[in-house]
Formats: sequence, structure tokens, C-alpha cells
Amino acid sequence: MATKEEKIARKIKKIVNKETNSTNGKNKETIKNVASIILKTIAIVIIILLIITLVRSLVFKKTDIFGYRIYLIMSGSMEQEISVEDAVLIKETDNLQKGDIIAFQNGNSVTVHRIVNIKTEGNKKLYQTKGDNNNIEDSNLVEQSRIKGKYIMKISGLGKIALFLKRNLIFVISILGILTMAIFIKRLI
Repeated sequence: MATKEEKIARKIKKIVNKETNSTNGKNKETIKNVASIILKTIAIVIIILLIITLVRSLVFKKTDIFGYRIYLIMSGSMEQEISVEDAVLIKETDNLQKGDIIAFQNGNSVTVHRIVNIKTEGNKKLYQTKGDNNNIEDSNLVEQSRIKGKYIMKISGLGKIALFLKRNLIFVISILGILTMAIFIKRLI
């Protein structure tokens, strides 16, 4: 037979265990709620940025987000610094110097090359550019009006993903559609 003290100790232990279990359950629930709120907030921000980008590009013919643009590199003219299929982040700026890498309109495409010289004709600045991997400078000088911005950073591999999505757009949309339907059906069941 258990003594009175042992019975009291067992009751206290049961009470402590119940409180600990209920506290652990509440902590887990709180963590799940906070994680859910954070994920929903991130999703909302991404959706808002996508809508802003879409409106800016379709209505205002702007392709930047807060002065930043992303371009995919399709040639090896800047090899070592920037590789084929890298994505580069470009920032609009008027403060350009010799040695800066810039993106500029070159006919129907955008070229990313380094400034090797700056010339002034009247009150106009003209930029001589060259690809790091090219033997000669570009044949045409670049006017400020053709410059999209200055190179900030590269994102290796992003170009591969973007090109895959572009080449396989129907496949990607089909998979996303199937996943969306599966989630919707699962919620109905």
C-alpha cells in the first residue's frame, strides 16, 4: 500500500504532466499558426509584386521593378565575370564610370558589356563598351538614352530555369493545373 506522501506525489506528478502536455500542444499550435501567417504574408507580397509587374509592363510598357531589371545572358562575351544562361540584376542609374558593366539597347536586343572609355561630345556622354571575352571594342558608342542600367549582381542558374519554363510552358502550366485540381479535390473530400 502506498503511503499518503506517495499518493500526493503521484497526484502532483499527474498534474505537472497534464500541464506540460497541454503547454507543448499549445506551443506547437502557436508555432503552426505563426508559420502559416508568415507563409500567407509572403505569398500575398509575391502576388502583389507580380500584379504590379504585370500592370507596369502591360499598361505602362515598363519592365522594371523599383528601378531594377533582370536580363538573361545568351552569349559568352562576358565570360569569366558572367556566364551564358546567368541572369543579371541591373539597376537604373546615371552615375556610370569606366569599368562598370552596363546593359544597353542594341537594336532589338539588350547587350551587357563593360565600359572601357567615356567620351564627351558637346554636352553628351558617349560610352565605349567591350565584352570581357571579346578581342575588340564594340563598334558603336552607346548614348545615355540607350542605357538600361548598371550591373549589380548575377544569379547563376536562374537563366536555365527561366529558359526551361519558357521552352516547356505548356508542360509547366499543365502540371500546375493538375496540382491545383488535386488540392481542390482533396479539400472537397
